[in-house]
Amino acid sequence: MLKGLETILFFCPEPLKAATWYAELLSTTVQIENPNFVTVQGPGVLLGFHPEDKKNQAGNGSTIAYWQVEDFEHALGLLQTKGANLYRGPINNQDHRNLAMLIDPFGNNIGIIEVL
Repeated sequence: MLKGLETILFFCPEPLKAATWYAELLSTTVQIENPNFVTVQGPGVLLGFHPEDKKNQAGNGSTIAYWQVEDFEHALGLLQTKGANLYRGPINNQDHRNLAMLIDPFGNNIGIIEVL
């Protein structure tokens, strides 16, 4: 039934600005599909950015996509340098992997988890 994660959709006040931030982080480019939807191809997943509205506002703490990282401390520091704020963690989970949740500069949740 469910075969794999294809797209993570972020609702934000400035979709192009948010997409540009992620594109720079991932060393890729922004694709503009239409005035209300822009995308960034991430490693193994498409990131979509849509204007927030009454139904879907930027971040709400309920959904978090966790990205695998090789060097946890480097990734955490880089995200914070680029304007993300630490929200939870860092913690060491039951698999002895470091993980943390941050809030990107646009109010969306982003998680990082250390690769074993």
